[in-house]
Amino acid sequence: MIHYCVYFTSGLKLRDVKLMENGEAASSSDEFRQKLEAKPLRFAFQDGVIENVCSMQGEDERVLNIKRGVLSTFQNSMKELGKEGLFTETDVSGVCPTTYTTVPSTFTDTYTITKSKDILACSERNGNISALHSKSYNIKSMVMALARAPKCIKIAQVFTFGSMPKSTYKEDAKCPSSQNQPRMCTDCAQHQIYETKCTEVLVFRPFSKDGSGAVTTAKQNLKFSSQKSTVTVTESPVQVRSSLLFHHIYDESINENAKSEVIALLQEICSEVNDEIKKSSPQLFGELVSKMKRLDSDKMMQVYNAVNGGRICTSLRGKQFFYDAVPMVATEASLALTAKLVAEKIVQGVEADAWLTQLAFIPRPNYEMLAAIMPLLNDPVLKTKALLGISAMVHKICDNNVNCQSNSHVADFISILNANIGTTCSSTTKEQRQLIMATLKAFGNAGQAVTSSSVIGRCITNADVDIELRVIALQAYRRMPCSISREDAMRIYENFENDSELRIHAFLAIMTCPTNVLPKVRMVLSGEPVNQVGSFVWTYLENLKETSSPLKQQLSSILEDAKLRQDFNLDARKFSRNLEKSYFSDYLNAGAQIESNLIWSQRSYIPRSAMLNVTVDMFGNSINLVELGGRVQGLERIVEKFFGPNGYFGQKETPELMDNKRQTANYISSFDNTFKTPEDEITTSMYVKMFGDELYFSELDSTKWSDIQGFNVLDFLIKLAEPKKIDLTKNIQFIDSSLIVPTCVGLPMNLTVNGTSSVSVDVDGNVDLRNIAASPRSFDINGHIKPSAAVVVSGMMGVDAIVTKATMKMVASMHSSTQLDGTISLKDGQIFSVNLNTPQEKMEVFHVETEFFLNGEKMQMPESAMIYKKCTPAGVTKVIGMEMCVDVTLPTFHQTGLPLPPFTGPMNAQVFVEKKDTHTGYAFTAKYERSKEQVSGMTYEKKVLHLSVDTPGSQVDRKLLIEGVYNPAEMIASAQLQSPWTKLEWTTSFENTVEMKKAASSLKINGTQAYAIDAELGVDVRTVKTVYSPSLTISTPGKPDMSISGTVESGTGTTVAAVDLAIKNFSKKPITLTSSLSQTVAGQGYEFAFDLKSDVFSSSISSSVAVAAGSYSGNALVSYESLGRPAHRFTLAGKFVNETIGDLMQYSGNLGFIPTEYPHLQFNVDGTLKLTANHIDTNINVQLDQEKFSIGHKFTQQGSIDDLDLESSSFFRYPSKSIDFSGEMKHKHNLNMVKSSASMTYGGQTASGSIDLDNTITDKYTGVVDLRFPGQEFTIDADVEKMAEGHKISAEAKWGIDVDSKVSLSAMYKPGSIHELSGDIQFPGHPINLAVSLRPDPLDFMGKTIVIYNSNTYTLETEYKLEATKLTTKGSWTCPTRNLAYSVEMSNANGQLKSDSEFSWATGKKVTLTTEYTNRDAAGMYNRDVKVSVTTPFGTQSFNSELELNPTDMTMRMENELLVDGERNTFSGRYATGAGEISIISPFITHPSIKFITAKFNHAATSATASLSWNPTQEISGSATWSNTKYSADIVTPFVSVGKFGGSFEHVDTTSADVEAYWNDQKSSLSVSRTGVEKVQFSLTHPQTTVSGFISQSGDIDLFTGEAELNLNADRYWSKLVFSAIKKISTNFFLEGTPMDFDTRPH
Repeated sequence: MIHYCVYFTSGLKLRDVKLMENGEAASSSDEFRQKLEAKPLRFAFQDGVIENVCSMQGEDERVLNIKRGVLSTFQNSMKELGKEGLFTETDVSGVCPTTYTTVPSTFTDTYTITKSKDILACSERNGNISALHSKSYNIKSMVMALARAPKCIKIAQVFTFGSMPKSTYKEDAKCPSSQNQPRMCTDCAQHQIYETKCTEVLVFRPFSKDGSGAVTTAKQNLKFSSQKSTVTVTESPVQVRSSLLFHHIYDESINENAKSEVIALLQEICSEVNDEIKKSSPQLFGELVSKMKRLDSDKMMQVYNAVNGGRICTSLRGKQFFYDAVPMVATEASLALTAKLVAEKIVQGVEADAWLTQLAFIPRPNYEMLAAIMPLLNDPVLKTKALLGISAMVHKICDNNVNCQSNSHVADFISILNANIGTTCSSTTKEQRQLIMATLKAFGNAGQAVTSSSVIGRCITNADVDIELRVIALQAYRRMPCSISREDAMRIYENFENDSELRIHAFLAIMTCPTNVLPKVRMVLSGEPVNQVGSFVWTYLENLKETSSPLKQQLSSILEDAKLRQDFNLDARKFSRNLEKSYFSDYLNAGAQIESNLIWSQRSYIPRSAMLNVTVDMFGNSINLVELGGRVQGLERIVEKFFGPNGYFGQKETPELMDNKRQTANYISSFDNTFKTPEDEITTSMYVKMFGDELYFSELDSTKWSDIQGFNVLDFLIKLAEPKKIDLTKNIQFIDSSLIVPTCVGLPMNLTVNGTSSVSVDVDGNVDLRNIAASPRSFDINGHIKPSAAVVVSGMMGVDAIVTKATMKMVASMHSSTQLDGTISLKDGQIFSVNLNTPQEKMEVFHVETEFFLNGEKMQMPESAMIYKKCTPAGVTKVIGMEMCVDVTLPTFHQTGLPLPPFTGPMNAQVFVEKKDTHTGYAFTAKYERSKEQVSGMTYEKKVLHLSVDTPGSQVDRKLLIEGVYNPAEMIASAQLQSPWTKLEWTTSFENTVEMKKAASSLKINGTQAYAIDAELGVDVRTVKTVYSPSLTISTPGKPDMSISGTVESGTGTTVAAVDLAIKNFSKKPITLTSSLSQTVAGQGYEFAFDLKSDVFSSSISSSVAVAAGSYSGNALVSYESLGRPAHRFTLAGKFVNETIGDLMQYSGNLGFIPTEYPHLQFNVDGTLKLTANHIDTNINVQLDQEKFSIGHKFTQQGSIDDLDLESSSFFRYPSKSIDFSGEMKHKHNLNMVKSSASMTYGGQTASGSIDLDNTITDKYTGVVDLRFPGQEFTIDADVEKMAEGHKISAEAKWGIDVDSKVSLSAMYKPGSIHELSGDIQFPGHPINLAVSLRPDPLDFMGKTIVIYNSNTYTLETEYKLEATKLTTKGSWTCPTRNLAYSVEMSNANGQLKSDSEFSWATGKKVTLTTEYTNRDAAGMYNRDVKVSVTTPFGTQSFNSELELNPTDMTMRMENELLVDGERNTFSGRYATGAGEISIISPFITHPSIKFITAKFNHAATSATASLSWNPTQEISGSATWSNTKYSADIVTPFVSVGKFGGSFEHVDTTSADVEAYWNDQKSSLSVSRTGVEKVQFSLTHPQTTVSGFISQSGDIDLFTGEAELNLNADRYWSKLVFSAIKKISTNFFLEGTPMDFDTRPH
């Protein structure tokens, strides 16, 4: 119920509230009704806008949000009811641009006002809880958030005709504080809102596809029920005032039962994780963190005492769950416990550092949390480590609280920072320096300074402070507001004498607020003398110009057109630079940026510092994921020690050079001692930032370097040999974020993502490596390792209705639990053993699963799921006694309408190993023995290797023995393999003498000879040659021995090499191969022979190569045959001759190819080439089978570039194709002349051309162009001569052969402010005199042309002049028969545009036009006046018009002529109706009125009607409907001769179609249908006439049959047709049973 009262106060009272679930009343409906109906709500209602809501004390904010949603649909921000426009409206959806449109109803006395909200532009809308720190940016995109809403949310308000309820008072639009007394309220509106509708659909964007995925739909429909003219309301005093904005609620309340719940959960965890981490362990850890958030400080401490005292569980792994949860809880109670445990050293070392680092990830820290953790800053040892985490907390607190510095805890924190730095920023001890460094980095994290900016400035400007501290002080500006002065950094940057590293960091500091300093930076860069600084600044600014980062676009636009000095050396190996690569998609509203700084100093050739930053942009937020950086100093000495001239890896020099270098080194050493520069102390440091917060910083100075050098390896090995037991368990909640999106009904839609992981590693044993370096070597490794881990990520999307929730939850889990147990040992360097135990029956190597829960109920795997299971083969399982399986169950991804994985549905995948025998493990032993023997005075070492593999305790014998022996004394090697399945014996003997190399191998399987290989190589060394006799024999069971034997000769006489080989038992016949390479008797060439014979292919080659002085020739004859085909051969011969004489290089050559199998491929090519310094002559002749053609080219060059003479000629002749082409070109030029000519001849026809330019006479230029073609000539002869009175121009053009046609020109050109050209043009028999004047001034233009032809004068002139508010132009055209003239004058002043125009064509014959245009726009109105007057020889006509236009009406009046009045309407909604009217009234005639009645449409069908009426009873009306399968139209007229007519068309897929038409009472129809692809039937019906039949195709694709029947009045006609393109055409025709046959054969 909503009531309106005086003093602009209204009220809302909800009644009969019901909560429905699945169409029925929910079990908690009564509780929900009581909460919503308990208290009324008053609201300030001012001109339709609800500016404040006034709730009673104790009103639940969740209930109030629902009431805000109700009032939001009721609100109307229009200034005037019905006046459309764009307004900024505040309601439960946020502060949004809202467009109002109005549509009246056609049939009822209502109209609809539609509010369209641009959700993408809304602010103050979403709430979130996340450890991710980000910066927001504003990019217009379709993707603005994790949850996707439609671009516009539309709210429709339906009113009855009348006024919107508006308050009549305009004072303070807040809820009044009235007394508790009854007040009479009256309805202040003539009519009321009839109905409001609102629909909103939210889709979880990740993994969604085409609108499918996790979807939340919110609908609200308010409908007017009844009205009372007066109501009595009792008002109470205003207690809480707020706006319509959704109030985000973050439930962090304390629960009285939390302690017992936490203890019970810890007990469950202890029993769950006693042996290993289970799949459910991370989820239990997440629940533990969630429940511990409800503990206050006292109960938190009580639970800790119970855990620490062992009263809950004694398992160390179970206790670790509690300790890991404490820093993740992030409440005031947990931070107090954190401070206590860290301060008392109960938690210390790496774990304490991790706890303090976790402070930076607290999503919503508050002042109480800060007060709970700040006691750590009083500890002199801990405060250095605690500063970074606490400063990150301060930054988040101040992000959410603008006046945070006024809080005492924040002020105390800043005071501590100031005290740590002191007044001079100097330190005397290493600990003080570390504290100052941490404090400066804390300033950078917090981004709060107050008076600390001066303290930071002292660190920056103090020259006694080392460079590293000054650099860190400059980096402290990174988060500070731009109101903090950076003048100290600017002075450092401007001073060219400062160290380049310091200046670069000063530049980066001032660029954190770059808007006002960019001009100064560019000025400094223009005069930058230091290349290190200049290269860095230039690359930084250039990258800034090209960046895609949305946060830097403003700067990028400022620098877009800036031109920067670019003369710096940018070599990245030596000079500083900034690197940046970025990408951003406006459509996806996502991108990424990688930036890196590499900074050098003038004092070092090694980079001083480097940084890498990775930033991700998504959903309107820029997230700085990680930044890694480091700095080194003083490493030059270490580099020189290893890589310098005298270093370990330095270049080694000869003794002679060493003496000279030693003298030079002594001189340099004495020079260094005179001008000694102090060396930098060796320091290295690094830092890590995540989400913009610096979390870790470490420095390694010279003292720590000494500690590393003093490391004792022996002590380490002794400690390593001692038995140890390690049980490491770690739990972490790596993500805990939630996003709250308000819906239009006031209920919050929550998106929650939670990720936890649990890892456990159980290690027991010892590693004894003390004797690994002794002789004989020994070591012993004994122990077991049992890692287990689980990760659970859950996401939930749900709507909270106070007493119940509608949720969809996805839980993705990953689990792994394995074990490795055994020993590894080496004794006396000979016996190596490995024993692996398998105590577990089954090991889960990897298991991943996703589960879905809808309103708490688990969704089952669909029956259509894909199941894949694969295990190791049975044979492999039998051998190893283990089975490894992969088991995967997945939903069907390819179905349409499904979202992307993993939202497709539940899935399960696992890899596991399961024992299939009773064995306790695997035993592997290797024994290596060596013994020495004396044979014939020689000492040999015999080597024996024993390998064994067994599965002790198994039911299946798997023992495997391998033994290998190598006896060099007997030249024998052997190996044996014994297994339960087979026995192998391998023996090999060797012989190695000068004359014989021999190896014989045999393999026995289960004691039987199976395979043998004998290989030998005989060597016979003779005087002029060496003969090798290779032999290879392979024996296999049941087959003849295969052998390869023969000889290979290598000599120094006439026979260079020879091969003779035979392969037997490889094919039916032996394969023989012979070849030889010999030198000719004269020693001027070589001869090669080759012969191959086999069953498949045989070939022989005979070739020779001859070399003489300047001559090379060769030939080859190749014959071949294959698979019984006839023998063929081909010949290839060639020759190359060098006939060079002095400077004349002359070459000739020939190449020929003749095949017998393919004679058409034979060819012969010969050619010559002559070369000198200035001449080229080439000729090539080609014969391909019987075709011949030739190509030639000559080129000659004489002179230099200033005086050059060129000649060139070419030809191409192809007699059989009647082609004979030749061409030549000549060119000559010097500084005063150019002559060029060219000609081409083809088929006896010649075309030529030439150009001749000459400037040998001063101030005179002559030129001749001559072109000659068959049957045509063209010549141009021209010259230009510079004279005192101007430029004299003369030219003559001639063309033709029989008729001497020519044109000549004689003219004088005078330049100046007015350019003049005058002269004569002589055509054959037609002289022309020409005079031209031109003033090319854009503000005062003039042009005039006079032509005299045949004693007649023609004049064309025009001019215009352009002034500030005035334009005048005029012109004329004069000829013997007519004078034409025009003039125009236009002016524009004070919103009034005037023009006067005149056009004349004879004396007294003219037309004048005068126009006047006036703008009379008012607020919201578009008004224009137009006056026009036209005067002609027939009289004067004038008219005036007025145009008025507003958002709903348009009126245009024309004086004494015409009036048009129209009304515009709009359409809205899914089902729409529209109407429009146009009326035209004239004093001359009455035009008809056209009215479109209605048009309705939806997804299935659309209809429209229209009418044209005149006089009360005369009307033409029409209607049409259409859908996917049917179309129809009807028209009704008042004309007797026409009447009414219409028709329809309907089809079903592609199988049938029906057409129907009618005119008054007569109707015709056509029906066509198809059966398969073989038969088509048709039927045509007309009054008294029917035609029907079919056409079919039989199995023979070429045979068609058709039948038709015609009923005309009382007569019946029937016909049959058979058609075949191959056979004939047969036709039968019947008239009432009388047949007539036709038989036709195709032509």
